Amino acid sequence: MASERIPATLESGSRYLGCWLKLPSTVTAEAASLLGFDYLCIDMQHGLISPHDLVPILQATQRAMQRMIVRVPDNDPAIIGWCLDAGATAVVVPLVNSADEADAAVRACRYPPAGHRSTGPTRAAMVHGQDYVATAASFVQCIPMVETPSALESIDEILAVPGVNVICVGPSDLIHGTGVGARQPRR
Repeated sequence: MASERIPATLESGSRYLGCWLKLPSTVTAEAASLLGFDYLCIDMQHGLISPHDLVPILQATQRAMQRMIVRVPDNDPAIIGWCLDAGATAVVVPLVNSADEADAAVRACRYPPAGHRSTGPTRAAMVHGQDYVATAASFVQCIPMVETPSALESIDEILAVPGVNVICVGPSDLIHGTGVGARQPRR
């Protein structure tokens, strides 16, 4: 089964609506998967979802959802590969500040020769087909998260990295890092 990709660009007037899951509840995740969202994102960085919760949440949602994204805790090839092996179709990688960091994240999502992801897609092959290793590059996405002033300064270089066609903006960290929109102290 080839999963849909998040489009690199949206046509004028189109929308792509998702839901972020932050609680380790398979019932809540299953309910969200039935509401018509274009994707679900399992938040393992700031949510309460642990590695022990990931597979049950994927199992509860994947029958209804083609796009299952996981925001990983950091740019760690081991956890990125593990989330993809569990059946996620994309990873959001936080705090990507440079083209080198974006390239490292993309290579963690790709099998050789395009990357260095280890081969062992136990659950992913069950969910996405036995030809998963051969087809994963056609639908697995790496989504760098832009959250800092240095990432903004490097945005063109990050977007130029082969394998990056979508970014996620982290508004809270970006606001705090740039001081734009910072709250004034109460008197």
